[in-house]
Amino acid sequence: VGAGQLTTNPLAIFDPAPQRIISPAGPLFTNVQISPAVSEQMLKYVAPILAGATRVDGQFSLDLAETQVPLADPKQTRTSGKLGVHQLTVLPGPMIADLVNIIRQMQTLKDPQNLLASAAAAAPKQAKLLSMNDQQIEFQVVDGRVYHRQLEFIIDKVPIRSQGSVGFDQTLALMIEIPIQDRWIDGEDALRGLAGQTLQIPIQGTFQNPRVDQRAIANITKQILQSTAREAIGGEINRQLEKLFQGK
Repeated sequence: VGAGQLTTNPLAIFDPAPQRIISPAGPLFTNVQISPAVSEQMLKYVAPILAGATRVDGQFSLDLAETQVPLADPKQTRTSGKLGVHQLTVLPGPMIADLVNIIRQMQTLKDPQNLLASAAAAAPKQAKLLSMNDQQIEFQVVDGRVYHRQLEFIIDKVPIRSQGSVGFDQTLALMIEIPIQDRWIDGEDALRGLAGQTLQIPIQGTFQNPRVDQRAIANITKQILQSTAREAIGGEINRQLEKLFQGK
């Protein structure tokens, strides 16, 4: 399958009820080529960053725990497992395009006025490539939702983390974490307080209409402006004190 291997040995139980299919624990897919169709039909539920991808290059493996699929309502499947992603490169869809815009805004941290202007404009631009190297993404399928954690990827040399859930009804409940990069704040005393901090961005809505919470940007912009103001006030006080004591 896709230059890889599919391994399955399901058991169908019709009597006694409930009717169900049971798949034993073990590898399901091994080193299968990722395509836009595979991403859209299956992988996006575990790795929602792949939703709407127009170009995908990489391989994946999928290991499952014992899985039970109720024939009366397959969306109530319960299982868990690990999605192994191998050297993935993606031209991402709309949701990641919003994250790219946020990263561009963060790259103007040293100039709060540019940050405000960038946030106000927020014009869509060409999305950058998203990449992911060998990693194991843990997931669970419970009550019609797929929960994931430990999903890490890179956009424009910025490491980004994702956790949360995706429903079989296409709804999103995600938390994206973008660590503040040293190069965004180097040389700016007013921004020293941001060192080591992480920008948390909730994403809700659906795959078709993801809603990135812009309040995260507004909050960090407010923090930057407050830090800059404090630095300016503190600098002026120090200058006045120096004049006072030097004049004695």
